[in-house]
Amino acid sequence: MNTLQSFFLGMAQGLTEFLPVSSSGHLTLLQKIFGIETGTIFFNLFLHLATLIVVVFVYRKQVIDLIKHPFSFKARMLYVACIPTVILALIFRNMLENISGVFLGFAFLFTAIILLVSQSIASRKHYMFELNFKTAFLMGVAQGVAVFPGISRSGMTLAMGLSLKKQRDEVADFSFLMSIPVILGGFVLELIKLFKTEEPIYFEIVPMLVGFVSALVFGFISLKLALRCVKKLKLGYFSLYLVIVSILTFVFIK
Repeated sequence: MNTLQSFFLGMAQGLTEFLPVSSSGHLTLLQKIFGIETGTIFFNLFLHLATLIVVVFVYRKQVIDLIKHPFSFKARMLYVACIPTVILALIFRNMLENISGVFLGFAFLFTAIILLVSQSIASRKHYMFELNFKTAFLMGVAQGVAVFPGISRSGMTLAMGLSLKKQRDEVADFSFLMSIPVILGGFVLELIKLFKTEEPIYFEIVPMLVGFVSALVFGFISLKLALRCVKKLKLGYFSLYLVIVSILTFVFIK
């Protein structure tokens, strides 16, 4: 992996972690295009760490408040959301090992359709409701389905919240707060996978740092952009983009 490749991989992780287009799917696609087959686990750890830092920093006030008040209403909603996510992740874990390139392409298309449907539903009526435990649970289910590469975590949770006619600001904030334990869990799983695999642990410091900084910078940009797009209900653009990426996936990954 050279410096330019690490920059683009970091950019992909940063931009797609929070935008509704699937970071895992984009990393898989780019690594296939670049022909990178070794050293990805350790590198991906650093990319996950960068995006984790981004969301914790942006939501630092709410994170600190949740730590100080672990049994507050919002904290309890996050616990409720995590339950179905963990259960579905455990159920689908073994299936993830056999994911093919064809599935990845269809997963991108699935996310595109979900985004279009949710935007259509959310734009039909003007009144909105506040988040509740039922919404938290269903958003957790949506997040659990997104363990598959190509199915966007943020896309699924945002789509679910908006389809249930919840306040857009609340949906966006809750979706990205939900991502903290998920990204942290992904970091831990990648770390465990690293120690279990026979892949040698080696890296070049410059490409590693370039990828980390790239993911960090573009992560801030994408999180701010995602918040703006949700508030203005501009999800259709991402659907069109995902259709294009899906076509590229069918071309480059067999």
